[in-house]
Amino acid sequence: MNEIPPLLLTDEQVREFICNGFIHLEADLPDTLHQRIDTRLHHAMENEFQMGNNVLPRIPEMYEVLDSPEVRGALTSILGARYALHPHRFVHSSTPVDDPDVQLDISMNAPRMGKGSTAGSGWHQDAQSPLARARHHVPRYALIFYFPHDTPREMGPTRLQGGSHLYSRPRNPKGVVLPDGIRAGSMILMHFDIVHAAFPNRMDAIRYLVKFVFTRTETPVAPTWAAKDDAWHRPANCIPDDDLTVAWTYIWNWMRGERALRKPENENIAELLETMGSNDEAKRLNAIYQLAGIGSDAIPALLANLESFAGRNLHERTLARNAQGETIPRDQAATERRWNERAIVMEDSAYALGAIGEAAVPTLLSLLDHDDPRIKINACFALGEIGPSAANAVPRMAE
Repeated sequence: MNEIPPLLLTDEQVREFICNGFIHLEADLPDTLHQRIDTRLHHAMENEFQMGNNVLPRIPEMYEVLDSPEVRGALTSILGARYALHPHRFVHSSTPVDDPDVQLDISMNAPRMGKGSTAGSGWHQDAQSPLARARHHVPRYALIFYFPHDTPREMGPTRLQGGSHLYSRPRNPKGVVLPDGIRAGSMILMHFDIVHAAFPNRMDAIRYLVKFVFTRTETPVAPTWAAKDDAWHRPANCIPDDDLTVAWTYIWNWMRGERALRKPENENIAELLETMGSNDEAKRLNAIYQLAGIGSDAIPALLANLESFAGRNLHERTLARNAQGETIPRDQAATERRWNERAIVMEDSAYALGAIGEAAVPTLLSLLDHDDPRIKINACFALGEIGPSAANAVPRMAE
């Protein structure tokens, strides 16, 4: 067990993570360690087989990276001291493209990658196939992308859309960042739901990165970083140009173990409900957390909104079809929110009810007897978001 204490993040770093959805990490480890990992990774990937989840036991030196004070400190700060390393991990490879002089816009969707690349260049949010998971606004899951070798911009590190981890789905790219000057051993710690994509490799060597997944196991009761300032402030390095103060403040307070909600500027419930269905992600998020800020008075309207989704068979998957028109066991890419076997965006009213907290528990408990499975799913999600103060729901949920 590592006896060196974790190097916790600062208030400003946590604020950056909340707004941008990612931060950069560098562990104070010898260059020779990363060189050894890189050599073994190249050999394994090019002479053996795609390691998938087994890459960590195949190259156990990477445990030294994950156990560094910098990584432990960052993960403790974001996910709590009892965070867990998820068994899923993956090696993303990017082979050189045929034309290294091709000019590309970093915002473009799905540029052509080098032949045999396993890194996807289409904008996407990760999922956890084949077992579905919910998309959370608060940090319950996180990713680390580890770069074992120098990865300059021309090698296509990976692209991120700053602030997109709160999006219901990717639309027009915003806040696109293509990191530059990534040194061997560098990492990007990301909210699990951030929109990202590979970028073509215009150099003459294969680019590798290793993805690791981490999970929170406890609801926070106090800050788990080097906290000195209680108040929310927009960080100096804030990529989104939208003002999501109401949502960011909720996440900040939740991570501090507080359920305090910012008093909404708009208390027109009907207007906020209409705005909540907007395709504008900023308007949608502000409406969700302004309704939550209204509190108990908003619960009846949120209940009616949630129940309006009943009877649409949204608990059933929409399967893709092959060239012969036959359904295949893969979810069809769709804009509609519904059950699938990858990742599920819940109804906005469920996020708002979960943020209201304990006052919403009786209403959510009543929904566990609803006839429509989609409504039950959203009620269970909202109760889970409320956490320990919804503990009386556990026996009913277990049934």
